[in-house]
Amino acid sequence: MEIKKTLLENKRTMRKSVLATRRSCSSKEINNESYKICNLLTQMPIFDQSSNIMLYLAMDDEVNVDIIIDYCFKNSKNVAVPEITDVNGMMKAVLLSDWQEISIGAFGIRSVNVNEKTYMDSEKLDIIIVPAVAYNNYGARLGRGRGFYDRFMSRTLNAVKIGVALSCQMISEIPSEEHDILVDYIITAEGIINCKTGKMC
Repeated sequence: MEIKKTLLENKRTMRKSVLATRRSCSSKEINNESYKICNLLTQMPIFDQSSNIMLYLAMDDEVNVDIIIDYCFKNSKNVAVPEITDVNGMMKAVLLSDWQEISIGAFGIRSVNVNEKTYMDSEKLDIIIVPAVAYNNYGARLGRGRGFYDRFMSRTLNAVKIGVALSCQMISEIPSEEHDILVDYIITAEGIINCKTGKMC
């Protein structure tokens, strides 16, 4: 029990530190790195071959993947984005087919806002683009502490999981628990990391 408490405290401290650094980045820095990350993603053969892709609607201090969403729209790929569906923190993949389906809610958070939503079966996802507070080279992910993505990804065993991160989000060690799900690749502005080896592809 004491070990668990220490691990959670370490995660909180690490999360606070990385978020403070990330929030100090200028919009120009974030946009520049985001563009490079998106460009690298579209060049991956696995992305080119995939039809059902889950992305996310970025906040101001996250890697912005709007370019990829546009790319998917133009290249007939199915786009899904996360939606928290209940108080227990379960997440579903809601289909997005047009930017007009997006509205801005509290705290500037964007979400799908249509009368009748369509959800994609998580087992049909080919790729999940995964945001995080921090990553290490071996795919360990530090989230925001609510476990939404870990629970969701535990039900998507066939999907390739690709993390995206600003340079300041890459750190050497992340304390992990049994339920934490590793990603397969991480893309930064510097290149694509194969998490099985911890090295650039």
